[in-house]
Amino acid sequence: MSESRIELEELWLATDGGRVVIEQLYPESKVGFEKKRNFRIRPESEDKSPSCSVFKHKSGKYWLLQDKGGADTTAKNAVQLIMNEQQLDFVSAIRWIAEKFAPELLKDVAGKKNLRQPDISKAPQSSEDIQVGIRKGGKFTEMELRCLGYKITQEDCDKMGLCPLDYYITARNEKGDSWIISATENYPIFFWDYKDWGKIYQPLGDVRFMYYKQKPEDFIFADRHTEKLLQNARSGKFPEVDEENSIDERIQELVICSGGSDALNVYASGFSVCWLNSETEPLSLAAYKILSKIAKNIYILYDQDYTGMQAMYRVALRYLDIYVISLPEDLARFKTPKGKPSKDVKDFFMYYRNNEVRDPRKAFKNIVKISQPLRFWNKKYDKKGNFTGFDINNECLYGFLQANGFYCLDMPSGRRKITYIQIVDNIVRIIAEDDFVKYVNDFLIRWVKKNPEYYDINLLNAIHRSNQVKLSSLDRIKVINLDFKTYGPDFDFLFFRNTAVRVTKERIERVALEKIGKYVLDQKIIDHDFGLEDPLFDVEYSDKYRELQNKISRYSPFSPVYKEVKEQIDGLPDAEKYTLRIHDNTFSMLKYFYNTGRVYWKKEEAGKQLSEDERLEQDLHFISKVAALGYLMFRYKEEGKAYMVYCMETEISQEGKHLGGTGKSLSMKTLGKVRTQYVRDGQSKAMDDVEKLFDGVQKGRTEQVYIDDVKETVDLHRFMPKVTGDFEVRSLYSDTQIIPFDEAPKLSFTSNHGIKKFDSSLRRRTWFSAFSDYYHPEDRTMGIMERSPYTEFGKNLLSDYTPEEMNKFYNFMTQCLHVYLKFRCRINPPMESIEKRTIQREITDEFIWWAEEWFTPERLNCNQDKQVAYDAYQQTMPEKFRGSLKMNTFKERLRLYCRFASNKEKEYIFNPVDLFKTETERKRDDIREYRDGKDVYCFHVRLVERNSPYPQDGDKKEQKIDGSRIEIEEPDTPF
Repeated sequence: MSESRIELEELWLATDGGRVVIEQLYPESKVGFEKKRNFRIRPESEDKSPSCSVFKHKSGKYWLLQDKGGADTTAKNAVQLIMNEQQLDFVSAIRWIAEKFAPELLKDVAGKKNLRQPDISKAPQSSEDIQVGIRKGGKFTEMELRCLGYKITQEDCDKMGLCPLDYYITARNEKGDSWIISATENYPIFFWDYKDWGKIYQPLGDVRFMYYKQKPEDFIFADRHTEKLLQNARSGKFPEVDEENSIDERIQELVICSGGSDALNVYASGFSVCWLNSETEPLSLAAYKILSKIAKNIYILYDQDYTGMQAMYRVALRYLDIYVISLPEDLARFKTPKGKPSKDVKDFFMYYRNNEVRDPRKAFKNIVKISQPLRFWNKKYDKKGNFTGFDINNECLYGFLQANGFYCLDMPSGRRKITYIQIVDNIVRIIAEDDFVKYVNDFLIRWVKKNPEYYDINLLNAIHRSNQVKLSSLDRIKVINLDFKTYGPDFDFLFFRNTAVRVTKERIERVALEKIGKYVLDQKIIDHDFGLEDPLFDVEYSDKYRELQNKISRYSPFSPVYKEVKEQIDGLPDAEKYTLRIHDNTFSMLKYFYNTGRVYWKKEEAGKQLSEDERLEQDLHFISKVAALGYLMFRYKEEGKAYMVYCMETEISQEGKHLGGTGKSLSMKTLGKVRTQYVRDGQSKAMDDVEKLFDGVQKGRTEQVYIDDVKETVDLHRFMPKVTGDFEVRSLYSDTQIIPFDEAPKLSFTSNHGIKKFDSSLRRRTWFSAFSDYYHPEDRTMGIMERSPYTEFGKNLLSDYTPEEMNKFYNFMTQCLHVYLKFRCRINPPMESIEKRTIQREITDEFIWWAEEWFTPERLNCNQDKQVAYDAYQQTMPEKFRGSLKMNTFKERLRLYCRFASNKEKEYIFNPVDLFKTETERKRDDIREYRDGKDVYCFHVRLVERNSPYPQDGDKKEQKIDGSRIEIEEPDTPF
């Protein structure tokens, strides 16, 4: 064999990133891969505390081993380790690994890869049917045998009825043409030859199989010997069986495979084989009876993917005496040359290698030897041969339960580290521990009663009485991990009892649940038959924004025009960036969400026309809310876009007053109808006890955490680690659970208060949802009648909805998710009132009242001695608190008050920068005057009337809500 060029990428795919090589060199590393623990590869005397670990390279393609306590602490991959251990150069180390772990890579590729395509030419004459050109002599090339599987020989193919084709001619197409498809050196074509008909097999083709002439009905494919026995059996001639004379002409071990390729590899390892037209084709009772006549033991082995396992279990559950062969659980870790997970027995022979599996055929025979049927009971007899009852076979019982979807899920439940489940199709039902034994017993009883061929009253009694069907025994059923990740960076699903709904930025579409290819917890399936309706609303980029985007795309980023347009885009308010179109303004839920952002409702109800800016502002409130709902529904998490949603009122009121009634809670409770939501009372004592606050949050189940009516003393900084990082859950009676960031639930809050200590870190991570007082409680002193969703629509939203209205609601929610996926960014509402409420919370109502009285017209637009002002404010405070407020804090409150008092008509500017005379004054942020022979430090509040002829402030800086100063061209706020 000539030297082969082996691509490193292919080597990593064939050896699970080098893991199998590392485990071979250092068996101790297994605990590092499986449990992520440190281990030692040096004697304990040299490495008292295990300091060796394994981890994936940042590319994710291969594993690295690092011994941090050794003489060489460099992290090495499998090739580098073999170079050290075997004293080989780089190329030789790669070949050494390939020879032992990936022999399929040792192919003569002449230094390059050839195109794997047939030669195609037009046939001189068209053919009504497919024609085949069997190779003269029927000899396979070495490459063709390698393509067929592991150490396949010419003799194996002959005994399986497989021969090579030089070509085949297609049947006449619509234009009356036929084509000659010819095999090449790198594109083999095979043929299962049954004389009068056959089956073409193109392992590298887009269409892998096609029939030549008509296949007989109910045909069972098999090796030549098994095929002859089947033909005889159909004629009534069966193999002789005479136990007394030790005569048994039956096949001892017959394996039903998923297809011809797998069957060939199993046959080559020493077993008789047969297979149906496809693994999803049912095995009829008549066919099973014939197989039972010609074979002593029947086995079944299908692909180890979801479809194959389901099909295999369907057959094995119908015929309980068939032995079920299960390939290694980690087979999928080993990749084919195309990078796909190994899934069938051919892949097992070709690619599966580890410390225990050096000879795959020997390993396969051992796998067959330990396989079991699903009949979970044995008949008992006394010494005289009299039947005495039934005994439950534990191993077969576990296999039977597994075939029916019973597992322990590797997910904590209560005090246990596992959860009992049953999988039906791809729906996962969680079964409480206290109910599990009864659930399994009832299932077994029902199953026996539904299958009369196995019914026996004594068997039912054996199930009732047996300790093998008690929790201590059932605890030993298989523990599995399941892929529940039915979402990604650009899509997500909602699940209903009749369908799944896939949502992307482009569309909303229905998908059959069984076609998702992932598992779904039954508690996440909404109890509703979903029907897709026309959109209730649309949100798009505005024409103005699109025009600017089109314009900027025409210029180089280094051109002056590009910079000018970029400034226009960055300065475009969100209200002008998005356009809202409502198609159905009759649906109560949509009207409710829009009404909660009607900040100008009083003007509307007075019969006055809203300005265009006012209308766009109210539209933006709605757009912000539906996008925030979509964000909370979207289960994919991005570190750069991790937010908490904070719902609060826009109305400025006395901060301590507990208002409510604006509809905040209802908006968040809608999420509980589509996502698994964990709700806590923001007024409860648990808010002060982190140990208990999230004790009900569960990994893999909880998708959204909602804290309702947060009290004013709560500091939201304590929640930030759960927004931006892993989610730690501490429960009273179980270990602390760490939910990784990408699986952690998203957080939302409602509150009647502004945010305490609202600094830049909270700014970056808060998505505000603002609620006007359109909905409000009754206030008899003001003569205001209550208005709520109930009084407006005459029903409780959601709880009083008809099935038709619920369908509209679910369509509305999918559209919210669609809106977020379309823009993938935080869309905050108009922030002026929220900023004011946050400032109000920061500086207190008492300070605002004092400032409103103190800043008379005479004290504006002139320098004020800051000590005089400070002393004046101190006099309003109780005597015991005087002096507790420091001068710097007082000055920052003055700065924030100026922002609070500013509005559309006037602006208050604290310490305009054009008044500073020296750099020292600028740094101190104080204006210095010389009065009566001494320095006096002052502040200045300038009042600027909007659209006035007076000069505008020349200050090029902007203040944050927390009082710190930033450059305007560095936008730190989301507003």
